[in-house]
Amino acid sequence: MKRSSLFLSVIVCFSFVLVGCTDCNDDTSASVDESPVSFAEPSASVNEPSASIDDPPAPIDEPPVSPPSLGLCRGANSASERSLWNADLSNQHNENLHPVDEIPTPLDVGGSTLSGICDRDDLDSDYIVWDGDVTINNLESLGTYTLIKGDIVIRYQQSIELIDLPELQIVCGEIEILGNDNLQNFNLPQLTMVNQISLVYNETLKAIHLPQLQSTTRDLRIYRNDLLERLTLSKLHTVGHDLKLNEASMILETIDLPQLQTIGGSVFIQKNVGLTSINLPQLQSVDRWELSITFNDKLTCIDLSRLQTSHIFQIAYNELLQNLYLSKLHTVGSDFTLSHSSVLLERIDLPQLQTIGGGGGIGGHDGATSINLPQLQSVRNSFAIGGNDKLTSIDLSNLQTVGIHDETLEGLLFIYLSNGPMTITLPQLQSIEGTLQLFSLHNTTDILMPQLQEIGKWIEIKDSSSITNIALPQLQSVWGAFYFDETFNPTQCDLGSYTNDKCP
Repeated sequence: MKRSSLFLSVIVCFSFVLVGCTDCNDDTSASVDESPVSFAEPSASVNEPSASIDDPPAPIDEPPVSPPSLGLCRGANSASERSLWNADLSNQHNENLHPVDEIPTPLDVGGSTLSGICDRDDLDSDYIVWDGDVTINNLESLGTYTLIKGDIVIRYQQSIELIDLPELQIVCGEIEILGNDNLQNFNLPQLTMVNQISLVYNETLKAIHLPQLQSTTRDLRIYRNDLLERLTLSKLHTVGHDLKLNEASMILETIDLPQLQTIGGSVFIQKNVGLTSINLPQLQSVDRWELSITFNDKLTCIDLSRLQTSHIFQIAYNELLQNLYLSKLHTVGSDFTLSHSSVLLERIDLPQLQTIGGGGGIGGHDGATSINLPQLQSVRNSFAIGGNDKLTSIDLSNLQTVGIHDETLEGLLFIYLSNGPMTITLPQLQSIEGTLQLFSLHNTTDILMPQLQEIGKWIEIKDSSSITNIALPQLQSVWGAFYFDETFNPTQCDLGSYTNDKCP
């Protein structure tokens, strides 16, 4: 049977799966965005809190430059820059800082949680306690305090240039630094624990210095700081909810979180126009919701070398990406997207990935010659490979099922490769609950699926004149029909007991 009607345009166009990116523009009180899968680019919408203006204190000098990277994607900071860091701090509380080359260890303060410390009745025995909130009116009074029982809220102050609390170790509430147009530096060199941090819309903020911070109970949000160039979080190991590092300046080249192990919510690293490398070498899981690294125009390297599980996984539209370390990833609980990288990314290797709990796809990698997922066994919804123009090999040697018995799921296996390998082999594939679609296979001669028994919907082959052999010898049932266009004319066609009179 021949058909020339329209096919699934959303996949043929291959904009590719991109799970909602709305969190990159949220306000400081936003919760996790549980938006459904979308194929469109995210739109930008910002809800800005209302302003409150108090009298600012006099500014102090700044601390610059961040410590060195410890991940596979090495940071841009040179030895001379690190020397500059130490020299510039010599005039401001340098006695409170640990050496910049010290390898951090992920230890909680006294082995205690933030709530365990803040609920104590005897805090005065260990800390100098400020019992209340901090605003611009009392900020200058906090020089010797080591624990704040309330919040630090500094909003829309036009004169303040530096926030510097050299002795502060613990904040039981939230730190919110919002819309301070002339703030250049944020320096809390001894802070170890805090409930939540929001550093947002500070247009001239250049340096964020939190070298001893180990954990946040809730979110860590740093975004829309247009001149940010230095970010120090070298001992951070736990973020209780979301980590959002979005829309920084052209100057910020490296995000180094060498000790980060635990994320209780999502990770968003998006639209950082100058960012070239991301180091998260200790991060093992993002199980609650989403890992999203998208639209970072100059990003060349991502180190997620110990990541094992993620609920939603998307790395997309980082069009200069050359190096991607994902050797431990074995489970994606929901949707998986890996798309649109540099022509210099030649191999896509996920050697341990076994399960995709939603839909998935790999596409738009103009330089990739091989895609290797040798342990992948099941995809709960649809799976697509397409738009990889230099691809010569695909390893899906253990893939057994695509889709499940669920009417709400498409269960599509879609392969769209204008310059793909000579042979596409899926030796263990047994069932496709949706449709098998093979489009624009201009170089492929052989389609081999020796164990495939069931296709829940239909087979479609289009614009694939080079196919000479299609072998599905164990195929028993296809719910729909076998559709192909006039370009499909193989010399060998084995569709098992589905009956070979369906072949052209």
